[in-house]
Amino acid sequence: MSYTNDNENLGFHLPPNSDEFLVQLQSLPQYNLLLTLNYRLIRHGTNDPALMGGTPAIYGDADIPFDYSQTDSYPDKSFLNDGIYDWNHIITLRASYTLPDFPLTVTLTYSFCYTSWDANKSGVSPPADVYKNIISLRVNVF
Repeated sequence: MSYTNDNENLGFHLPPNSDEFLVQLQSLPQYNLLLTLNYRLIRHGTNDPALMGGTPAIYGDADIPFDYSQTDSYPDKSFLNDGIYDWNHIITLRASYTLPDFPLTVTLTYSFCYTSWDANKSGVSPPADVYKNIISLRVNVF
């Protein structure tokens, strides 16, 4: 489920314990043609006990309030060293063409995605790197 307004996401599309770096270039070489190139780096840490040998390495639960009287019993945080992290590199090329005097836009998108994992001090064996090529064709009639 997502909440949108004017085709824009109202919430953040990444799960908790994630961050994103995005660089995007757009060009309008013709009135009806929009070209886009972007690069995204997304890091995401997991708190899945199944991946951590039964014990979560990134501590905390959003559904349980923090007990300030027990502050000393919580383990120290170690950002980017406290669990297995996936690093996602995504390069996307997109071309959108709107037919003149006709309510139709055709968009062709190609994405190259590379995902690697960094186990840090978690002791978990990281999965093998993953490469994906994604092609999509979208037709908008309005």
